[in-house]
Amino acid sequence: MTEIERLSSEQLAHLEELLRERGAPVVPRLQPPAAPEALAAVEDHLSRPLPREVRKWWEWHDGAAIKPHERAVRGLIGPLFIFLGTGQLRIDVGSF
Repeated sequence: MTEIERLSSEQLAHLEELLRERGAPVVPRLQPPAAPEALAAVEDHLSRPLPREVRKWWEWHDGAAIKPHERAVRGLIGPLFIFLGTGQLRIDVGSF
């Protein structure tokens, strides 16, 4: 069975283009992609591969830089929230 791509690099590039055109303040704060080593460390910690969409998202940008006075969670990988059928599992991978 062929799997349908739900999130593509082209879609993310288009999203960023739309955000830039509209002057969204997040655009200049977008961080570079997550390093392959960081993604591998998360997968090792989880003992399973990341979902494709999560990997694609972090390969696009690894969060956004925020200013200390802003109310937001820092953008780098972690904490990671995984939703399971029985509830929510929080994994702090900030040390990777």
